[in-house]
Amino acid sequence: MREEYFSRMKDIAFKGGKIALELISSGGYFLKSDRTILTKADVEISKLAFSVIDDLLKTPDHMLIDEEDTECAESFDQSHFEDTAFIWAIDPIDGTRSFSNRMPNFGISIGLIKELKPWLGVVYFPMLGQDNPYLSPTIHSLKSSIGILLIVN
Repeated sequence: MREEYFSRMKDIAFKGGKIALELISSGGYFLKSDRTILTKADVEISKLAFSVIDDLLKTPDHMLIDEEDTECAESFDQSHFEDTAFIWAIDPIDGTRSFSNRMPNFGISIGLIKELKPWLGVVYFPMLGQDNPYLSPTIHSLKSSIGILLIVN
């Protein structure tokens, strides 16, 4: 189970990174009701995340919290979390302001909480290492006992 979920998280991160790189030049963003920025990449990566774990979300054991979906977040109360074994949390573009300014320090962040405790996490920075001779274009990872993986392209 852990490897399957970890694989899905990496799938969201890598495909989300590709979406981000395709959309970063097109610009375009708007303000959410809370006056924070939302980009087309945020929306598309959110859709991707839902599609990758859709089968799991159809069960009562899984829920997804999307950092960009403020309306959905407002409808949750503590009992929703306590009654759900796995809570997927995503920030489709972590560093939206940097992304909207075409700066490379943004990432795709996905976390998985199991029984209200952090269990797995993936953060992918798709632009770091591009056009920079001091960073290797290969994947670097840091795994810990709780399954955190930091990926730099």
